Amino acid sequence: MGIETWVHNLLIHIAYLDIFENDPEWFSEPFFRLAKENLYTITPKQVAKLPVVNVEDAVKYLRLSGVTNTENVIYLYLKNLSELWRRRFKFYNILKTQPFPFTEQIGPRCLLEYGNCEDDLLFSWMSWRKFIYDIDNRSAQETGYLFEPILASCLGGESVSHRNSPVKRIDAHGNPTGQGRQIDCCIEELKKP
Repeated sequence: MGIETWVHNLLIHIAYLDIFENDPEWFSEPFFRLAKENLYTITPKQVAKLPVVNVEDAVKYLRLSGVTNTENVIYLYLKNLSELWRRRFKFYNILKTQPFPFTEQIGPRCLLEYGNCEDDLLFSWMSWRKFIYDIDNRSAQETGYLFEPILASCLGGESVSHRNSPVKRIDAHGNPTGQGRQIDCCIEELKKP
């Protein structure tokens, strides 16, 4: 799932305001107006009302803000802010589409509590409990996916999946295999030869 160019522009405005605490002349009024709000109160409906920005203008905003310089603090800030935005938006969609549990999913669980209350109440209670557990479980999962790369980037590294990992699994004889291991943080300069 990518982030649209108008969302990038909004995040550039937010990052610039957070770091430099001023509004330069290149700011776009609709983006600036929304960027002054609290990040956590901005709704998808408000973002959808922003003007669509073409790729050339989006690149222009990246250059003007200083994000294209990887040594500039705004680069790391925007990278992490974008990941936070992406994961929050994904979880927003999870909440909208989370299916209600089926009888088959909760039926066996009722055996432990059967007879403690009316059957209808028990079924309703089990359904809601499963529904809330599923949402909470997804929330925990998305939170892990969010904070691992942010923490790694703050340490100057990046998280690496098992497919791209420089760390290889070892077989029963202590020999490296072709399979990689997922690692939480890889800092290239600190790798030993």
